[in-house]
Order: sequence, then C-alpha cells, then structure tokens
Amino acid sequence: EQAYTSLMKSPFIKKYFEVAALAPFSIPEKRLQLKTALRFPNDYIGQEAVYQLAGEPLSETIGLYKNGFASNNIYVRQAIALSLETIPMALKKDYESLLDDASYVTQEAALYQLWAQFPKNRARYLNKMKGVMGFQNRNVRQLWLVLAIVDPSYRIAEKETFKKELKSYTSPAYSFEIRETAFGYIHELQLWDTQTIGHLVNASVHPSWRFKKNARKLVDSVLKKETYKNQMVLRMQTYSEEERAYLRTKLDLE
Repeated sequence: EQAYTSLMKSPFIKKYFEVAALAPFSIPEKRLQLKTALRFPNDYIGQEAVYQLAGEPLSETIGLYKNGFASNNIYVRQAIALSLETIPMALKKDYESLLDDASYVTQEAALYQLWAQFPKNRARYLNKMKGVMGFQNRNVRQLWLVLAIVDPSYRIAEKETFKKELKSYTSPAYSFEIRETAFGYIHELQLWDTQTIGHLVNASVHPSWRFKKNARKLVDSVLKKETYKNQMVLRMQTYSEEERAYLRTKLDLE
C-alpha cells in the first residue's frame, strides 16, 4: 500500500493520468494539452497522446502528428506508425522517415503502410529496406519478401528466389520464432508445397507448446484442402514416429 501511495504521488504518473483523462474530449478541447505532451514527450505520455489522435479527423490532427514526428522520440513515432491508418499527403514525408527509425516494430509497420498506400513508390520502399532483417523472427525481412512476391512489377525475374527464401524459413534449421512468422505468411499466400508441409508436420510436435499449438491449427486448416492432405498421406513414411503418430489422429489412419 505504501508503494502504491508513493507511486501515485509520482509526477510522471500524475501527468500520465491527466493526459489519459483527456480521451473523451474532442481534439479542439484538448489540443493544447496534447501538443505539450508531444513536444516534450515522456515515452508513455507521448504514446498516450498519439493514440488519442486515432480515428479523429485528419484536418484536426495533422499539426499534432507533426509535433509527434518532430519529437524524435522512438516510442512516440512508433505509436504513430502503429495507429495512423490513412497517411495524408501532408504527412507522407514525415511518415517515410519512420523507415529510418531504430525500431524494427516501427520499420515493419511503416514499410507495410507505405507500400499499401502509395503503389507508385513501392519499388523505392522495397529497395530501401531490402537488407533489413529485423528481430529474431526476421519480421522486417519476411514482410519484405511477401511484399516483393505479391507486387506484380517488382523484380519479376527474382520472384521464385524470394519464394524459396520465404519457404526456407519454415525449416527446423531456424528458430521457432522465425518459423512461426514464415508459416503465417506461407499460409496467407498459399505457397504450401511438399517441403513446407513437411516442415509444418515437424512443427506440430515441437517442444514449444505455443508454437506447436499454432502449428496444429495450421495443420487443421491445410488438411481441408484435399491436395495437401494427399501430400501428407503419401509422405507419411518420411516423417518421424512422433510426427506419424500425431498425423494418424488427424487423418483417421490405423
């Protein structure tokens, strides 16, 4: 109780709750307070201010977003990347600068939003980010591969190379963090083949319970397609004993 009382007396906590309490008010009613919070931001207070701009008319928030960009606070800018759904031309240059931030969360979100909203500039964004790997799960690299694959005009001759790299990340040679991200993209793009299905079967008996659980959900989904189901049956003898035992429960095999 003493620790709680002491915490509540903290200037930071008091200021945070003051800004959080502004949430129900319109932008004109709280513009000055939000501007102050964004010009000299604490990480969390600045993020809270940014999240209160989401869904509000851009005509009323562009100036405040510019304050957030200009703060050069990594967490405030990250909050903009994660919450600004429509990038107006007035903020395009500021938003593009997020690609240079020292945050893989920010870079991943910014790359996707810029690629999706400005088709004419896709090649420029992809070229800029082609060497960035990201976190342990290679979040930026794997997103880059997906965007490079689905963009019909980008490096057409290298599409198969990009697909091959993305598929390779499902292999047991990589960490489960990398594999889980890759499986998600493979499923979205329906790039399943004999190799990736085999890797998925392997993942379905992985020691990490969360990874295994997610892999088994994908197995259920993949099995709904007869072609993929037949591939599993035909390759049954190539799987480990543990993998075969699990598949038999899904395929009703003796």
